[in-house]
Amino acid sequence: MGVAVISFTIFRYSNANFFLMALAAGLTGALLGSFPGMAIGGLVGLIRKRSLPIAQDAIPEQLGVVLRAVVAPLVGGIGLIASYFLIFNPWLAALLG
Repeated sequence: MGVAVISFTIFRYSNANFFLMALAAGLTGALLGSFPGMAIGGLVGLIRKRSLPIAQDAIPEQLGVVLRAVVAPLVGGIGLIASYFLIFNPWLAALLG
């Protein structure tokens, strides 16, 4: 209920477009959360690999699975989050201020 009141107040008494603000916040959250989520999923998959059932005709995974499932998304996520806070946020603050 409180979110509805705040949303209505922002929409009614300011020139801000609440739909675009919510859309930008959702897009930013999705972009910043996707790579760390992939890294966490890869790490959980690697930890639980021995306890999961395996199909009889499954081929063994290659040796680079740790690099592709955990390290690459983690490095990408750290780079994306760092560039967001160190480059994009200051640029946006300078643009709006």
